[in-house]
Amino acid sequence: GDWLEIAPVSGDDGDTLFVTAAPSAEPVVRTGVIVVTSDEAINSPQLIEVTQGVGPFLGVSLRLLEFAFGGGEQVVAVTNAGEGALAWSA
Repeated sequence: GDWLEIAPVSGDDGDTLFVTAAPSAEPVVRTGVIVVTSDEAINSPQLIEVTQGVGPFLGVSLRLLEFAFGGGEQVVAVTNAGEGALAWSA
């Protein structure tokens, strides 16, 4: 929506995408989706769901884990991107 700013709008492997949400005039929940695409990637597009509102927001740094044939380990950070206390379980 027009309440989200994304920069840069294109880049290369390893670049960072910055997403800024404008303040909301009212305490309502706003949602949106950012679509990231690549002509080279076999798993394109990737969707980033965005929510803005009041209260705790359960956030995870990765929503999709993909491993090469040889396996491996990945780390997922669990955060509260909102207000108040947040306990979680997996």
